[in-house]
Amino acid sequence: MKVFLTLQAALIAVTLLLCLHARGLSEDVGITRMDTIEKIHNSNCDYIAVIHDTEELYDRFSQFDSENADYGIGLYGTAIFVGTPQDSFSFSKGSTFCTLDVDKVIKGNIKTDSIDVEIKGGFHYETEAEFKERLMNAEDMEIETPSEKLFSLDFGGMNFMVPGKKYLIIAQTLDFKEKTVYRINGYQISWLCLDETESKIMKEEYVYSECCNNEIFSPDHSIIEAFYAKKDDILKTYNIVL
Repeated sequence: MKVFLTLQAALIAVTLLLCLHARGLSEDVGITRMDTIEKIHNSNCDYIAVIHDTEELYDRFSQFDSENADYGIGLYGTAIFVGTPQDSFSFSKGSTFCTLDVDKVIKGNIKTDSIDVEIKGGFHYETEAEFKERLMNAEDMEIETPSEKLFSLDFGGMNFMVPGKKYLIIAQTLDFKEKTVYRINGYQISWLCLDETESKIMKEEYVYSECCNNEIFSPDHSIIEAFYAKKDDILKTYNIVL
């Protein structure tokens, strides 16, 4: 009887895990269907990460200020280059995957005309555990929060790179015998568009498709102005003129 109950408990546990895995896959399918920039721009995300103040803004720029010094430790290197994203995206486990055409190498040992990169951040469906934790934290801090699961876009206040446009990009590199892996920290400012852009102020109520051409997301006009001023300074450092 004891063995039977143990087996039954094990079967229940396995079934639960399979259900959770299936649910995760169904959520991933929703993200995976957004494989082009047009589909991404028409997505109905509930939450977009924004930059709230200048201290946060300048902290997000720290990679370009230090030439990504934190990445140059041990096995990791740094690549700084001008690149153009191809119109093909995929999402998995909190990361965005895409291919970048390499137009000019400024720093690093990129030897190919295009590279596959993993960008930390992007679209995310809130899990049940994350949903409950957010509600609990909001209750403890006595603040308002949406009462439904969130479908969010989080690149630390930045927007997607747009295919066909050129960007100054900073990436972490890890060399293996046969290939180099490229990773971009999407929660820091890691890419700057080399075209003239405008960024609308984020209102309390928004639709992503109405602000999908923003380079940066912020509810404060002064933050947007500070972003473009800092961007100009960094581009001048690399002898890039818009």
